[in-house]
Amino acid sequence: MNHSVVTPWTSVGNLVGKLQVGDLIEIKRCNNFGIPIYNHWAVYIGIRNGVHEIGHFNNGKIMV
Repeated sequence: MNHSVVTPWTSVGNLVGKLQVGDLIEIKRCNNFGIPIYNHWAVYIGIRNGVHEIGHFNNGKIMV
């Protein structure tokens, strides 16, 4: 886990190489015009079957 590492807003492609299992990821949700609606948080789980995965809560349910 990267303790106290904060990166500027970036694309997924730029972020993937820096993630370690357990890292928190802040996701900015925007509308179709690019106006921020809210921020969402997820935890990086790691690579499973060749796919980078995160876990997060969605409407009170854990999503992977």
